[in-house]
Amino acid sequence: MKHSLLWITLVLACSASGRAGAQYIFMDANGDGQCGPDYLPAADPPVDVYVDTSENAGGSPASCPGGEPLSMSWYEIIFRGQGAPPGAYVDFGTWTNAVGSFTVDMGEARGGNELRVGFAAANPADFLPPGRYKLGTLTVTMTGCSSLGFGTSSPLGSSFVTGFYSQCPGVDGEHLIKLGTDFDSNCGVIRALCSSVEDETATTWGKIKMLYR
Repeated sequence: MKHSLLWITLVLACSASGRAGAQYIFMDANGDGQCGPDYLPAADPPVDVYVDTSENAGGSPASCPGGEPLSMSWYEIIFRGQGAPPGAYVDFGTWTNAVGSFTVDMGEARGGNELRVGFAAANPADFLPPGRYKLGTLTVTMTGCSSLGFGTSSPLGSSFVTGFYSQCPGVDGEHLIKLGTDFDSNCGVIRALCSSVEDETATTWGKIKMLYR
C-alpha cells in the first residue's frame, strides 16, 4: 500500500485522462511491456519507452475529436530525473531509437536533471497508423532513492515537449499531441531502494510515506 501511495505522490503513476484522445506513454524496466510501477534493481537495466496512440491505459479506445487518426510521424521525449536524499541522482546514458521508419535524429539536449530526444520520419507525411509502438531504449544510472519520469516542458528549450506529431490537430490545433495538454496518462520508474528507506522520519521519502500511514 505504501508503495502505491508513494508512486502517486511522485506523479509517476498511470492516471486516466479526461481529455479527448486518452493515449498514454510509459517506461518499462522489467520487460513486461506494461504501464505500471517498475522498481529498478540496484544494477540499473535499460529503460524502454512505449507510446500507445490507439488506447488509453485502461484499454478503452483513444480517439481524435474531429475523427482524424491518432497517427504519428515523429516523437519527442523529455526525461526528468529526481533524487530525494542527499547524493541521490539520475545520470543519463544513451538513447537508441526503435522506430525503424524514423530515421531523422531531431537532436539531443541535456542539462541538469533533464534529457530531451526526438526522431522523425524522413517524409513528414509518412504517418504510422494508430497503435502501440516502442519508441526506444534509454541507458541510465540511478543512485540512492531516485526516480525517472517525463517532463511536459523544459528549460533546455522553450519548444520542447513530450509528445508526437499526428494527423489529429490536438487541443492547440498544432497537430502535436502533447503530454499535459492532450493527454495525461504516463508511467515512469523508481529505484527499488525507495521502497526500503531505513530512516523513515529523517528523509524526504520517509516524510512522504509517514503522511499516508
